[in-house]
Amino acid sequence: MVGATHENDVVGYDTAVTVGGMQEILNKGLQTASGLADCSLNEIRVGFRPFTADFLPVLGRVQGWNKLIVANGLGSSGLTMGPFLGEQLAKLAMDQQVDIPLEDYALEHTISLEL
Repeated sequence: MVGATHENDVVGYDTAVTVGGMQEILNKGLQTASGLADCSLNEIRVGFRPFTADFLPVLGRVQGWNKLIVANGLGSSGLTMGPFLGEQLAKLAMDQQVDIPLEDYALEHTISLEL
């Protein structure tokens, strides 16, 4: 498994696999592990790593929906921050004390909620 492209556009996502994107990823992989050149390509996946305007994730309960808990906006830090934020979500779901100030990551900072 090798890398991912990094898109800087905040508007409009294209889920198509492109030859240019594949080339970018394969070139980076070959720089690290030249033996990959003799391997076969089995699968290509496209995914999203959404982020917020201030690059902080959103995390917490949705106002007006106390049993609904959200987390998103990790961007490219999802693989490293995901486990920690998952732990915080689990604590929140079990009504335990979380380790971060949830007000800093409130969904309302990112979108307007009118319920």
